[in-house]
Amino acid sequence: ASIQVTSYDMVRVGDWITMPGLNADGDVIDMSLHTIKVQNFDKTITTIPTNRLIIDTFINWRGMSDAGGRRIKRAILIDQTSIDFLSDEQYQHLKSAFLLDK
Repeated sequence: ASIQVTSYDMVRVGDWITMPGLNADGDVIDMSLHTIKVQNFDKTITTIPTNRLIIDTFINWRGMSDAGGRRIKRAILIDQTSIDFLSDEQYQHLKSAFLLDK
């Protein structure tokens, strides 16, 4: 499995990977013949058998990191009774305050 992972360039040290089934979400800090170590964002270490990268699905965020992007996961709670249509008066106020074109 480690030959497949390295020859197909699936994962490198420094890549950010996510494997929800194994609670791994962080940077690859070490790759050996049988295991891959991932440092999660809470600084815990998850050790993954290399063959699990072949068997299970995972997300490699290398492309986003190379492009200079960033992923932010946050939950925003909105009270559904507070949502209303925008009145013309509110629209005019926002248009003048924030320089909206349309």
